[in-house]
Amino acid sequence: MKRRRPPLAQRPLAFVDVETTGLDPDVHEIVEIAIVEQHHDGRLTEWSSKVIPLHIERAHPRALEVNGYNDEDWAGAPTFAEIADEVHERLRGRVMVGHNIHFDLSFIKNELGRCGVSPRIGYHFIDTIGLSFVWLAPQGLPNLRLDTIRERLDLSKVGAHGALKDARDCRVVYNSFVQQYHPQAVAGRLQALEEERERLRRRVQELEGALAKASRAEVLMFPGCGE
Repeated sequence: MKRRRPPLAQRPLAFVDVETTGLDPDVHEIVEIAIVEQHHDGRLTEWSSKVIPLHIERAHPRALEVNGYNDEDWAGAPTFAEIADEVHERLRGRVMVGHNIHFDLSFIKNELGRCGVSPRIGYHFIDTIGLSFVWLAPQGLPNLRLDTIRERLDLSKVGAHGALKDARDCRVVYNSFVQQYHPQAVAGRLQALEEERERLRRRVQELEGALAKASRAEVLMFPGCGE
């Protein structure tokens, strides 16, 4: 019997980040991957792994400079083939979230395919670049780089361009949008504004009443002064 998946809104979110030896998924390889799962009940599950590339000679020097790849820190790391099944299992059935998620998924799917593992990991995904363009660009955000968004949200850049740090921060960015712009959050703020408007209206009425009372008292004390 085919296993029934939970409703889409109740599926775990998988915040994904990969560090690579370059920008071309047909040529370059993953050297680090992180998946941070946020479950519907609030639980978090974090998993990450460095990955030994099979063709380091194809790497772009700038890419290795950015992600900090070096022989010492990567000594003993698995090849992607050794973690391919786990990556597939951790992503299958999840709603995948990333900052430029197309980049991450293109590399993951290529790596899975090279290992003979099905690259079919689902098609539900959310890109925080798109969310940032919609909500932050109109507020003056100069670009959509994750480091720039970190500055806007006062997030530390220590460890940036490490897969786990970037996946964690992607989750923070996503949740900040949810908290601010989710329909329920917006409705809550509108309700609070309506309550504040009503409080101010009552206060104005009280002040007007007090002013009218004071004016009547002044007329009684000094009749004819207003003529």
